[in-house]
Amino acid sequence: MVIVRIVLGLIGIILAYVAQSSIFVNLKLAGAIPDLLIIIVMMTAFVRGRGAGMFMGLFSGLLIDFAIGDFIGMYAFIYLIAGYFAGYSNKIYNKADNLLPLGTVLISELIINIYLYVCQFLLRGRAVFGYVFFKISLPRVIYTLLVALIVYKPIILLIDFLSRQKSDEEDDEEIILEKV
Repeated sequence: MVIVRIVLGLIGIILAYVAQSSIFVNLKLAGAIPDLLIIIVMMTAFVRGRGAGMFMGLFSGLLIDFAIGDFIGMYAFIYLIAGYFAGYSNKIYNKADNLLPLGTVLISELIINIYLYVCQFLLRGRAVFGYVFFKISLPRVIYTLLVALIVYKPIILLIDFLSRQKSDEEDDEEIILEKV
């Protein structure tokens, strides 16, 4: 079942990236495209914990690195770190609580945008922080949060369903082993 979850996670990452780079390009809001991959990473980390959040973050970041990144590993690093820290909230996560996951999406998106500003603009001496923050980062953060509000429940239900499937199969294996 672990392999099935890994494959389904990778398929989810690819589908989110395709939607982000094809569908949402035509649905820009204030010139911004939402970051669907960070939503997937955060929701996985809430339900499954740090390890799953890191895994999803690493592969989401690598996909972005290979597709549009200047350096391999820049996005992988920050998405991995975001998944790791979001995974800490797994211990206090409650399915009925919408504020914690959405707050973490907001904070992680802000941190990612500041990290990207430092790596892509500041180190090259190209842009003023205020301009980049208000014209690029803030619209992207707000749009990502709006999309997260819409897709939050379906993604959580899907991840929870896949987690329950694993538990049911483990219970079946234990029953079989007890009979032997």
